[in-house]
Amino acid sequence: MQTNLDLLPSIMLSSQDNINANASSKDKEQLKEACNEFEAILLGHLLRSMKATIPKGGFLAKGTATKLFEEMLDDQLAREIAKSSSLGLGRMMLQELAEKEAPKSSK
Repeated sequence: MQTNLDLLPSIMLSSQDNINANASSKDKEQLKEACNEFEAILLGHLLRSMKATIPKGGFLAKGTATKLFEEMLDDQLAREIAKSSSLGLGRMMLQELAEKEAPKSSK
């Protein structure tokens, strides 16, 4: 007959496995978030570069508030595009980094 003390090592091992699995999923989630954030930053720079090619001028002069608003709008638009994964750069980066991480975790 097994006592509670006999079961303790197996309980400790299974709880350690759960901790490792939780840490692994947390790491994967952080990696995914970092890849999506990188894609959003890249898209933000891309949008600003494209806007810089538009000739200046127009009916009204742009003030500081308008410039700030447009920068915030570009950043939010870049985040939404990255979140929708329509470009797919974050997804490709995640796949590539996950493949590089897999041999490390198997050691």
